[in-house]
Amino acid sequence: MSCPYTLTLSTPGLSSVTIGDGGDFGLRTLDLGFPEVRQEAYQAPAADGTIDQTQYFGRRLITADIVLVPGDWAREQQLRAFLSPQFRSSMAIAPDDSTKLVTTVRGATMSAPVTIEDLSANVRRMQAQWVAPLGILESFDQRSAIAYAAGSVAAAGRTYDLSFNRDYPDAPPAGSVVVTNSGTANAYPVLRVYGPCTGPVIEHTELGRTMNFPALTITAGDFLEIDTRAKTIRYNGNAVDSRYGELDFATSAWFWLTPGTQRVRFVPDTFTAPSQVQITWRDAWV
Repeated sequence: MSCPYTLTLSTPGLSSVTIGDGGDFGLRTLDLGFPEVRQEAYQAPAADGTIDQTQYFGRRLITADIVLVPGDWAREQQLRAFLSPQFRSSMAIAPDDSTKLVTTVRGATMSAPVTIEDLSANVRRMQAQWVAPLGILESFDQRSAIAYAAGSVAAAGRTYDLSFNRDYPDAPPAGSVVVTNSGTANAYPVLRVYGPCTGPVIEHTELGRTMNFPALTITAGDFLEIDTRAKTIRYNGNAVDSRYGELDFATSAWFWLTPGTQRVRFVPDTFTAPSQVQITWRDAWV
């Protein structure tokens, strides 16, 4: 019985290879591992114990036991190429009964002992291991949501001298959109702020974190791209047009999407339609 997973490795400049789909490369066992914990702790000064501020993951190791039938040298070399440390491959992980995942990997090691029995059966057995620098696994399919611009001043309501024995939840603040990370780890979105607007502010309501650009103007047809993982801020996504200096560091903090449901809000100083924030992310799993 084979492992109920399929791995597909894709690298620019190489043809892709699939392991475990019933083809020549069979997948016997797969260990997705667990991301290393990046420990940040130090001895408490003049007191017992340690001060532990650990909160982030490091890399993870992914190990696969593979059987190649027929076991010819040329096909084995096809797989070995995807273990070269110079390449960064996209590894798509497809369980039979769950969400298709993806992560970026580089080769770590490979073992392929040759036995008389395997030679007689024209089989090669290999164990390959990759390093996934990101640590977490992400959904193969990208998700998106849009927060439309809203003014910073709430519209006035009305007061009535009546009361009812019913409670209603608060309405979401104007300019909010509900965003759901269906995974178990923090996801890092890319935010595209489209003009026309001035002084854009993007807020993660539950975390209480905002990104504030008080002196920035985004013209109609242009956008500001904020990559919350890479910590880059670029006008029209142009690598040579950084607007990192436009961020008000005194009132701003980078945010992420926690597991579950949350709200992201877009409140520029001034705007006209179709100003909005487009949020794209991949659900993230440990």
